[in-house]
Amino acid sequence: MNTSKNDQTEWVWVFFIDPGANEQILGQYDKEQDVAYIPVFDSKETALQCYHMLSKNPEKKYEATAIMIDDLSEQAQAGDFSLYFLNGDGKILDSRKP
Repeated sequence: MNTSKNDQTEWVWVFFIDPGANEQILGQYDKEQDVAYIPVFDSKETALQCYHMLSKNPEKKYEATAIMIDDLSEQAQAGDFSLYFLNGDGKILDSRKP
């Protein structure tokens, strides 16, 4: 995917918890920065590379799913989450507060 992060029609990848009727987007909490954030990736492959580094509940199912950035931004804002754009090594490439 080779689009600008400013393009509101861009598709990005996040992890959903328990995909289906009661699904939620996986969020994380950075204690040092005291910020709740959603890890965002530019491709499914990149998301899967970083999957093992994310805090997860072992009793839940997780699935990498594409979502439009504008939809994600609305949900992040409603939950008071920032968006952290990560690479496959978990390095923050960009961040924004919707």
